[in-house]
Amino acid sequence: MKTTSIAAIFLVSFVILSCSGQSAVKYNNLIVEQDSSLLPAIEKAESDIAKFAAVPQWDSVAAVSKRMEAVVDTRLQLIMKKDAPDVAGAEDFKRGALRYFKFIKDIYAGYGKLALQSTDQARLAEYDKFTEMVKQKTKVVEDFQAEQRRFAKQHNIRLTTKK
Repeated sequence: MKTTSIAAIFLVSFVILSCSGQSAVKYNNLIVEQDSSLLPAIEKAESDIAKFAAVPQWDSVAAVSKRMEAVVDTRLQLIMKKDAPDVAGAEDFKRGALRYFKFIKDIYAGYGKLALQSTDQARLAEYDKFTEMVKQKTKVVEDFQAEQRRFAKQHNIRLTTKK
């Protein structure tokens, strides 16, 4: 009788651990997919913004910025609405991902604010604010990556980097 009970408990424990591991992997992959799917749009937007700012065509910079805010917001809303799995570190990972995506959205909002200034003096003042925000990029990215590594370590998720 005891052997059967111990075997049943082991089997139930194994199934629970397998399910929680799968949900952690799926959640990690969801966040990674959202980030990866932004890269082509970010590359194009950055190129367009640089091109339009050089001319300068501030209305075009504002349009690109507004479009990118919407693109990033779509990913941000998806992550917000998706419940984190009931596994260790998932809520912290979600908060880190939300901060990261919010920062990206804020970058494009900053480009838009910069572009919408009506005078060079106002644009220069907005540029100073914008550059202060951009200086935080490394820290925001590193914090997000650290949170992801913590989550991955807790759930034996192997992270890879694209080359």
